[in-house]
Amino acid sequence: TCPEGGAYNEIATLLLTGAEAAVKHLYSRSANPLHLGPTILALLAYTLMAVGTAGLPVPMGSFIPCMLIGALIGRTTGEALQVLTKSVTHPGIYAMVGSAAMLSGFNHMTMATVTLLVEASMDLALIPPLMLSVFVSYLVSRYINHHAYDEQLIMKKG
Repeated sequence: TCPEGGAYNEIATLLLTGAEAAVKHLYSRSANPLHLGPTILALLAYTLMAVGTAGLPVPMGSFIPCMLIGALIGRTTGEALQVLTKSVTHPGIYAMVGSAAMLSGFNHMTMATVTLLVEASMDLALIPPLMLSVFVSYLVSRYINHHAYDEQLIMKKG
């Protein structure tokens, strides 16, 4: 961000601040919208980086990258719907729903994901959309792959 003019670079905000700060920024319901171009570019860049580092022998978790990728997908969807139809909810809500779906599909955590995100947002009205997204992503993930990513790693080690 630029302290003099209050301007900021959206891609730098999403990619250079750290995953936790980027997730907070995507979840925010401030009046400043994120534009589609930088959000899509950040989604592509971060997804390629996350896919490329998954097999490396370095200490790295999958929780925050899943949250960020899901939030980027959800925020992009929300911003696109905001452009197409002006009467939708805030794109930050879509970011939270996207994170919930990605986490549930990747780790097969259902209730823990909903509880975590509802407590983080302090908004009980988000329970139905979060539960629906978690349910659908869990079913799709179970249909595609019967075990979560962490379970597969444990089974490969023996």
